[in-house]
Order: sequence, then structure tokens, then C-alpha cells
Amino acid sequence: MSKKYLGLTEKELDKGIEEGIFKEDGTLIRHKSGEIVKIRKNNTTNQNFPSTIFQSTNITNVNQTIIYQTDIRPFINALIERKDIELIENLKILYVKLLDTLEQYKSYNDGLKDLNKYSRNSLSEFESLFQKEPTKITEDSLTIFNSYIDILFIYMISTYKLYEKEISKDTIIKNKITNLEKTVRYLYEQKLAKSTFSDDTNYIPMHNSLYAKFLLKDSIGIEKINKYIKYDSRFKSFSDFMKFIQKDFIKEGYNN
Repeated sequence: MSKKYLGLTEKELDKGIEEGIFKEDGTLIRHKSGEIVKIRKNNTTNQNFPSTIFQSTNITNVNQTIIYQTDIRPFINALIERKDIELIENLKILYVKLLDTLEQYKSYNDGLKDLNKYSRNSLSEFESLFQKEPTKITEDSLTIFNSYIDILFIYMISTYKLYEKEISKDTIIKNKITNLEKTVRYLYEQKLAKSTFSDDTNYIPMHNSLYAKFLLKDSIGIEKINKYIKYDSRFKSFSDFMKFIQKDFIKEGYNN
């Protein structure tokens, strides 16, 4: 990123986008020439992957792990720019060391084994922060999740470059992705309706839940439930959700 863009305000960036001088590429703001102008903060759980990573026609599918044969330099550049990210001190040291190794690899096309080793070790350190069941999503946890996904991507790419098709035997990648998915899904579900699990039964009280609020919004609320229920493993479908509501709440309330 050129120093000439360092002083740009958000208003100036927005104006440049409107005028076609700049363009948005995920969390990246680029000049129309393709040069990175700025990286905007993104407080969601989306990865900070430039869209170019997903615009390739040459794809190798290795045991359900898709490797995109494309120019990943924009992604590497975006990662290197993230050295100022706010993290817990010990994670900050790991993250910056990893990005330094990534920058060395970018500059000299050397140190791939070190990059692979550091990313693998960093994954374990980051993962230890959300192995216990979290209770809520905070800005800090989102930052950690996004950084963890960055590191996981570095590990996947470096492993592929080192071992190519042998990556299909890598259980670390599969386990890390599975554990991350479980954690994020748990947070997602608890945001919709908090629940507890006991004696092989999932107890889901609906009072003060987002689902309950959606139900009170007629058709608009139903649309939202249909949208979000797809990723809630506690219900098979919207129909299953409504049966749960009818059985555990409507009939119980009527009987009482």
C-alpha cells in the first residue's frame, strides 16, 4: 500500500468509490489500477479474503479441500498489512512473527517450511482461546476468529505448496475447520435462542429470543426465521421449528 494513501479519510474513500477512482474488494479498498489503498475494519466473522481468490477457472479438488490456482499475492499483501491488528499480547507476537515469515516468503520465495511450521503452531495457540464453550460474541472474539481463519488459510496454502495432492491426508486441516465450524455455529445458535443440553435433550426456552421476536413480525419475521433456521442444527426445517413451538409453547400455554 502506497504511503500517499495513508491520510485518506473514510469520506474521501467513499467519494472515490462513487467516482470510480477506488473500488471495494471485500475489506480492501483498491485504486482502479488494482493497487491497495486501505483495509477497512470488518467486525463480522467473514474472512478477509480478496474476491480474486474465488475467481479462478483452474480448480483442483483434493478430498473435498478446494485449492484455487490463482494469484494469491493480493491476499498475502492484505495479510501483511494487518500487523497492527489488536490481539492479546502473546497472540500478537505469534501473529506478527507469522506475518514476518509470510513477508519473507513473498520477497524471496523462501522459507516455506518455516511458514508452514509457524502457522501450524499458531493454530493451536489461537484455538486454545475458544476450546471452551463461549457464551457470547464480542469484538475481541471476532478479531481472534478472523485472525485464526487467516492463519488456517496460510497453513492450507503452504501445506499444498509443500505436498500438493498429499494434502488430502492432512487431518490437522480437517480437524481445525471442524472445530472452528462447531464453535461458530454454537455462537450463532445461542444468538438466535439460548439453549442448554442435558440428558440427551436440548432445552430451548424461546422467551427473550430472536426467534420469538421474529414470530411477532408476521410475514417479515417468518422470512427471517426461514433464512436463519437453515444454519441452526437444532431444527431440521422451518416446519420442524413450528412443530416445536406448537408442542412446547402454544399447547402448554393453552392448557395452563
